[in-house]
Amino acid sequence: MPEQHSPVHRIARGALQTIGSAYVARLVNWVATILLLRLLDPAEFGDVELATVVVAMVISLRNLGLHLALLHEHDHIDELAPTHFLLNMGLGAAGTLLASIVAFFFYEGIVATVLLIFAGLDLLRNALWTSEVQIRRDLDFGRLAFSHASATVLASIVALAVAFLTHSVWALILGYSVYSVGYVTVYATLIWTRRPPRLPRPGEFNSPGARKLMHYGVRFWMGGILQVFIQSYDRFLVGTLLGSNALGFYGRAHQFAQIPTGAVTHTIISVTSTVYARYQNNRTQLSAAYRRALRFILRAATPASLILAVEAPTLIPFLADEKWMPVAPLLQMLVVYSLCRPVLEDLYALFQGLGDLKGIILFASVQAGLLIVLVPLLIQPLGPIGAAIGMDLAVMAGLALAVRRATRYVDVPWLRTALPPLLSATAALAVRLAVGRFIEPLSPPLAILSGIVCFSLVYAAVLLALEGRTLLDEFRTVRNSFRKEMVPPVESRLPPDV
Repeated sequence: MPEQHSPVHRIARGALQTIGSAYVARLVNWVATILLLRLLDPAEFGDVELATVVVAMVISLRNLGLHLALLHEHDHIDELAPTHFLLNMGLGAAGTLLASIVAFFFYEGIVATVLLIFAGLDLLRNALWTSEVQIRRDLDFGRLAFSHASATVLASIVALAVAFLTHSVWALILGYSVYSVGYVTVYATLIWTRRPPRLPRPGEFNSPGARKLMHYGVRFWMGGILQVFIQSYDRFLVGTLLGSNALGFYGRAHQFAQIPTGAVTHTIISVTSTVYARYQNNRTQLSAAYRRALRFILRAATPASLILAVEAPTLIPFLADEKWMPVAPLLQMLVVYSLCRPVLEDLYALFQGLGDLKGIILFASVQAGLLIVLVPLLIQPLGPIGAAIGMDLAVMAGLALAVRRATRYVDVPWLRTALPPLLSATAALAVRLAVGRFIEPLSPPLAILSGIVCFSLVYAAVLLALEGRTLLDEFRTVRNSFRKEMVPPVESRLPPDV
C-alpha cells in the first residue's frame, strides 16, 4: 500500500523541493548570465530587455487572474477545467494579437522580431495554466519546481551554446529567460507530461462557471496590472528615452538588485502565501507566521543587498567585463529598492492570502503614480541614475503604506523586528568601509572574498549578540515542527490487528 501523507506534510515537502530546485536553477542561470555578459554587448541585452518589458506590460492587460479563480473553486477544478482552458486561450490569443500589433506599428528591427516571438510563446505559456492549477490542487509542488528548474537549466544551456557559436542576440531569444523559446517549450512539455490538457468537447462550455471565474478573477486584474507596471515602467522609459545601450546597463543593475528578492522572498513565498491563507481567521497564528517570515527576510536580504552595493565596483568588472562597469553605480543607487522589495513582496503575499485586493491596489497605485511623475523628470537630467532614484522613492512609499495596512491584520513589533538586522548590517558596513584601504590593493577575487567574509562575520556576530536567544528559539520551533510532521501518529504505527 503506498505511503499516505497529510496535506501539511505534502506542503512542507513541496516547500523543501521548491526551495532546493529554485536555488539550483538560479545558480545555473547566474552562471549563464555571467558568461553571456562576457559574450554579448549591452545593446543586445537592451534590445531583448525592451521587448520583454513591452510584452509583460501588454499581456498584463488580458491577465484576469483566472488561474486564481479556478484554484479558488477547489472542489470543482476538474469540472471547470475545460471552460477555464477555453477562456484562457481566448484571452491569450487577444494578448498575443495586441502585442503583435504593438510590434508592427511601434517597433522595428530586432526589437519587433523579439516582440513577435515572445508574444507567440506567451500564448503557449498561457495554455498551461489549467494543468498548473490541477497540479497545485494536488499539492504536487515538487513537480512544478522540477519543471521550472529543468526548463531554466536547459534554457541557460541553449543560450550559452548559441552565444558561443554565433555571438548574437539570438542567444537571448532561444534561451536564457522565462519568455525564451527554450524555456517555454521545455516547461510546457514537462507540465503536459504530468497533466495533459483535456480539450473541451462541443457544448461542454459552462457559461455559469465561466461567469463565476471571470467575476472572481477580475478582482485581481487591476492589482496585477499595477504590479507589472511598477516592475517594468522604469526599464521601459530607459529603453525608450535613452536607447538599448543604456537599458542594457540599467537592466543588468536591476537584475543584480533583485538577487535578495529572488534568493530570499521568492523561494519561500509559495509557502508563506499558503500559510497566510490558512490562518486568515486566526489573528494570533497569522501574526506569528508573518513575524517569522519577516524576521527571516530581513535577516537574509539586508546583508545581501548591502554586500552587493559595497562590492559592486570590484564585483561587476570581475564577473563580467570592464565594458559593464557602468552597472556598478546603478546597482549602488538601487540599494534602497534592493532592501525594500523583499519585504514588500511578502506583504503582497499576505494581502493576497487574506483577499485584501483593495489594499494591494491602494499602495500599488501610489507607487505607480510616483513612478509616472518622478522617473521621466529624473531621467532627463540624470539618465539611468534618475530612474534608479525614482524606483527607490516609489518603493519606500509603497512599503510605508503596505506596513500601515498590514497592522489591520497582524500584530508585529515593527521596530523590534527590523532594528536588529538593520543595526547589524550598519555595523558590518561601517567595519567593511573602514578596512577598505587594506582590501583594495588585493587581487579582485581575493578582495571580493575578503570583503564578503569581513561583512558577514561582523553582521553575524552583532546579530547573535542582539537576538541570539530569539534565533535559537526559532530554530527549535522549526526543527520541532518538521519532526512532528515526519513522525506519524501512534495509531498509524500500530499493526493492523491491534
